[in-house]
Amino acid sequence: MINLDHSVDRLVEITFAARVTDYEIEEFASRMRRRLASIAEVIFLVDFSGLQVLGSEQAQRITAIMREDNDNVARSAFLLPRSAVSALQTERMIRSAGNPRRRAFLAVGELFAWLDPILNPRELARAHAFFEAEAARSEAAR
Repeated sequence: MINLDHSVDRLVEITFAARVTDYEIEEFASRMRRRLASIAEVIFLVDFSGLQVLGSEQAQRITAIMREDNDNVARSAFLLPRSAVSALQTERMIRSAGNPRRRAFLAVGELFAWLDPILNPRELARAHAFFEAEAARSEAAR
């Protein structure tokens, strides 16, 4: 499953479940195009922390989706998967998307240190709430 939410200003929140299907990726691409049509400059907050290794075609498709959005990205912050192999794959996808305004992080604190300077107070509050909710869901799943 891939969750996409845009409730505050420029901030778009994305969460990837452990496993995703090809259909979910295509549905996500469609929802993303519709969302971005109304946002001139977007800040992505992406939680890949639970993501497992993707198939090579899935990784290529997600990379292509990222490339399509390059012109609209103010910043895009990715919380990397806990799995080392998945983290390497995700970092490769981000690099391949070819946008220096996209960065990967192992810790939420580092992610916020990079995003804080460009977030307005509403976006900052929502970003903190997003990660608090994700942490609570992860804890409940254990």
